[in-house]
Parts: sequence; C-alpha cells; structure tokens
Amino acid sequence: MIPTALVLGEREKVDGKHFVASVAAGYEVMGRVGMAVGPTLIERGFHPTSANGPFGSIASAGKILNLNEKQYINGFGIVGSMASGILEFSQDEKGTMIKRLHAGIAASNGVAAALLAKRGFTGPSRVLDGVFGFCRVFSNSPDLKKLDSHLGEDYVIRHISIKPYACCRLFHPTLDAIKALKEEKKIDARKIRKISIGGPKISVTQHMVYEPKSIMAAQDSLPFIVALGMLRDVENPNIFDESILNDREVLDFAKRVSRFEDLEMEKLFSEKFASKVIVEMQTGYQEEKVVYDSRGTPVRRMTEEEMIDKFRKITKDVLEERRANTLIERVIDIQEIGDISELASMLGKNVKG
Repeated sequence: MIPTALVLGEREKVDGKHFVASVAAGYEVMGRVGMAVGPTLIERGFHPTSANGPFGSIASAGKILNLNEKQYINGFGIVGSMASGILEFSQDEKGTMIKRLHAGIAASNGVAAALLAKRGFTGPSRVLDGVFGFCRVFSNSPDLKKLDSHLGEDYVIRHISIKPYACCRLFHPTLDAIKALKEEKKIDARKIRKISIGGPKISVTQHMVYEPKSIMAAQDSLPFIVALGMLRDVENPNIFDESILNDREVLDFAKRVSRFEDLEMEKLFSEKFASKVIVEMQTGYQEEKVVYDSRGTPVRRMTEEEMIDKFRKITKDVLEERRANTLIERVIDIQEIGDISELASMLGKNVKG
C-alpha cells in the first residue's frame, strides 16, 4: 500500500492527508480480504502478501486516482486475476529471492489495475464473493461477512503489527518467549539438551530448514532463528549477514530444535500468532514459556522511539544521518506535507556510496 501510494501520489502531487487516507484505505481492504479468506489460504501454500496484497494496492491506488464507483469495481475485478504467489520459498534451503519480489508484484499489479480501470478496462463485478471469486477459490472456508462487517466503525490499520525482529512474523512470539526465559530464568543455552516449539499447524509443516544457505532462507528457518535467539543478538537486524550462515555454534544448536502442533495455538491462529517454548536442560530439568501476544502487536505496541530506533538501524548503511533525521521529522508530520513528492524524492536521493 505504501509504495503504491508513494509512486502514484508523487505523480498526482497529492498532499499528506490524501496520502494517509489512501494508505489507510489499502490496509482496510487488504485486512478484510485476509480475514475473509482466513488461514486456509496459507495452509494451502499461498503467500498472503502477493495473494491478498493486490486488493490493498488497488484500494490505495484508486484513492489516489479518485476512481469512481464503476472504475473501482472494475479495478478490483482486474486485480483479482493478478492475485498469486506461493510459499515454496519457505521450504528451500537457499531461500531464493522471490519472497522479496512478492510485495512488489502486489503493488505493481494494484497500480496497473487502477490505471487500466481509469481508462475503461473492465473486470468481473463480484471478484471477491462470486462463485469463482477470490475468497472461494483461495480458501477452504471463507467468511464473507468479514468483508464488510462493522465497516466504518473501526479501522484495520489500528490493529496491525510492527515487526521488531527481521524474520518471519510467525517466529516473533517464540523469540519473545526465549528472551523471557533468558532474562527471568537465566537459561544457559550451552546447557540445553533440546528445545521444543509449540505453535499452529502451519508452523509445523513449513519453516523447518535446518541449514539455510541464504539470508532469505535463514529468516524463514525456525530452527536457525531459535538458535540465533538463544546465542546471538537477534534484535539487531544487522545480525543477518552472510557470515552468520556459517556460524557453526548456531548451526549445531539449531539441530536441537523441534516443533509440534499445539491445539490451543491452532485454535487461536490467525487471530493470534502464539507460541509455547519448552526447554529441556542436560540435567532433565525443564522450563516452559508461552507468549500469546508478541512485542509489536496491538496488545504490546512498539513505542515511537522503538520504531525510530529500528528505522535508524536498518538504514544506517544506506542513508546519511542528516537525511535520516529529516525523513523521521517529515514522516511524523506527514499530514502537514503539501506535496507527497517531497517525501518520495527524499527516499530516492543521497544514498551512501
């Protein structure tokens, strides 16, 4: 939604308020489509980013382009045929680059659909709830009421999560549990015999590559991420460097990690991404920690200071400090910007090197 709104907002020279409204509209649509199709979309192997994402992108694009009702309907009808993306990358020890492209595909398709609709190109009017609409095709048990239930009473964008860790969202409660065990129980990772992670069914059938061969694969590998959480500073996004792939201590520890389906976690998914961590020491002694709401979720929001700190960490090798400071100021006061192209241009210039 944000890349979509930036690229079209720059072209149309919309102000900050219009930009924010378009982003919120995209979140609303993508979130509702995601809730309507439910978790079986993921269980069947589709990637929500590139499957649900185009609907969010067309909503944002349409807001920027001021599409009328007929054009919006056609735009959704067009983009429904562009919904795609499979999760096979999560099974590959090399990870591959494709996951990085999925969000771009979704944004690009939403922009294309909006521009086509603006020019009179047509699409099916019941692309979401029709007999062969997106929700029924991509889900075993769609809940179509969630497409418009309580519409306008609350907003999806108020309920999103921000990721404090640079890895798969499913692993965040696990990492929080590991952090709590280390701090509260003073767990010594070197004395752990095995560590078992309980979670929803999807986490058992996917993400279990033990020796990832790329950063992409490492970020999608539960055993590797658990090992990093136990042995390294996983909160530092710069830990995901090529050298970490050959860290023998991390790779050896990963072999001690197993996963099991927890029925309580399965029942809660995808309303909550919960995790149970059971640590067995070499002495036979066990410790257990359950996290239902990880840091960064609406229940445990990251503070503005934490988000700014994350921004600085992930851009320190790309943006000069002065440019980063200016960007932070402009984003905080984004609704006061008269022309969003001012912000867009700042994101594309003055890159280090």
